[in-house]
Amino acid sequence: MISKRSRDIVLIISSACLLLYACETASTIEDPTKNYFIKYYGGDGDQEGVDAVVGADGSIYLLGNSNATGSTTGKQLYMVKTDADGKLIWEKTFGGKFDEEAKDIELTTDGRLVVLANSKKGSAENDILLMTVTLEGIKIDSVLIGMKTISPSGAEANDDASSVSQTSDGFIVAGTTTSIASKGSGGFATEDIQDVLHLRFTNSLTIFDEASWTRTSGTIGTDGASKVYQVDPLIYYVFGYSNIDISTGSGITDFNFWVYKLGTTGVPSDNQMYPGDAGTDEKLTSVITSPVQSGEGFLLAGTSSSTSGTGNYNIYVNKLRKTLTFEESVDYQFKRPLTVALGTLESDKAKVSVYPSSSSGYFVLTNEKSTTTENSFFLTKIDNEGNFAWPIDNPQSLIFGGQRDDYIGAVAELPDGRIILTGTMAIGDEAQKKMALIKLNKDGKFLE
Repeated sequence: MISKRSRDIVLIISSACLLLYACETASTIEDPTKNYFIKYYGGDGDQEGVDAVVGADGSIYLLGNSNATGSTTGKQLYMVKTDADGKLIWEKTFGGKFDEEAKDIELTTDGRLVVLANSKKGSAENDILLMTVTLEGIKIDSVLIGMKTISPSGAEANDDASSVSQTSDGFIVAGTTTSIASKGSGGFATEDIQDVLHLRFTNSLTIFDEASWTRTSGTIGTDGASKVYQVDPLIYYVFGYSNIDISTGSGITDFNFWVYKLGTTGVPSDNQMYPGDAGTDEKLTSVITSPVQSGEGFLLAGTSSSTSGTGNYNIYVNKLRKTLTFEESVDYQFKRPLTVALGTLESDKAKVSVYPSSSSGYFVLTNEKSTTTENSFFLTKIDNEGNFAWPIDNPQSLIFGGQRDDYIGAVAELPDGRIILTGTMAIGDEAQKKMALIKLNKDGKFLE
C-alpha cells in the first residue's frame, strides 16, 4: 500500500506517461516526451542508479551498478550516457573480481569523467576504486587501493568512499576507514570506531605518499567525510560528521555535521565547527558549492533523526559562507531541520542529494517512507534562506514512486532549467531493479 498523497501523485504520473507515450503529435508540435518523462536503463537482472552529472551540452552521464542475470563477475559498475531527451548514446560496465559499489561521478575541467566506487573484498573489507573515463566511455586510468594496500603490514580495514573532488593537481577522495589508531583513554578507547579518510591522487591516479599528505584524521568515536574541497592552493575544507562530545572533546554523544580545515600536507588545523542540534543525530550526505545567484558558499545537507534509534528522519540543511572564519556567528547563514517527516527509513537509505537552481535556491531530493511500507523519491526546493520555495503542503513538493521500493540517486538541472532525478526503481511482475531517469519541468512537474 502507498499513502493517499503518494497514490494521487502516482496516478498523475501514470496518466501523464500514458499521454506522453500513447499520443501521436503533429510535426508542428514539439514532442512532449522531450520535456518530461520517466525512462529506464539496463538489461536482464538488476541495475541501480546512484549518481548523475550533466554536461554543458545537456548530455547526461549516469552512474550505477549492474548485477546481470547469470553473471559470473558479480556486481559491476554501470555507466550510461544519454542526450537531454533521455536517448541512450552508450552504456558500459566496468569492474573486477569483487562486487563494485558505485559512489560518485564528476566531470573534470579538462573534459574527462572521474568515477569513484567501493570494491567489496569481504563483509568488512572494502577497497576504493578510482577511475578516469573519456566522454565516450573509454577507461583512461584506474587504481584500486585501500589502507591495507598502502600499508601491507597493517590489518585489513573497511575503507568506504563517499565522493571525489578535482584539485589543482589531481583528485581527493573523501570517505571513512576503520584503519585507526585509538585516540581514546579508559572507557572511550573501545569507542574509537571509524576515522575520516582523505586520499589525494595525481591526475594520473598515483596516490600521494604519506610524507607529502596525511591520509586520515579523526576524533574519538565514529567520524566520516562526505566531501573535501580545495578552496585555494594552501587550504582544503573537509565536510563530514562526528559523534564526539563537543563540550568536552573526550566523550561520545549525538552526531553532528563536522567542518574543519586541512593544510598543504593534509594535517587538520584547530579550526573546526560542528553544525547540528543537541539531542538529535545529524548525518551529512551531500555538499555543494553555492553559486552567486544563491549567495556564494557551501550548502550542506543530510538527515536529522532522534538519538533514540526510532528511525524517524527529517532533512537537515546548513549554509556556510564561501571563506570560513570558523566562528559560528559569522559563518552560519542558516542551519535548520526541514520538517518533512520522511518516516522510518533504514539508516543506509537516509540520504539527501542537493543541487543549486540556476534561478536561485536549491533542489532537495531524498527518500521518504512516511506513511507507507515502501520507499519513494521526495523532491522539494528551498530558497536562499533555507525556507521552502515550494510549499510543503502543495503538490509541487512531490513524491515519485510506485508500490515497491524506489531509491534516490541524485538530482541535477539541465542547461534549459529542467530538472532530472536519477535513482533505482523496481518494475514489472518480477520487480527487477532498473536505473531510472526522470525529467521534470522547472517547477518539478510533468506538465507545462
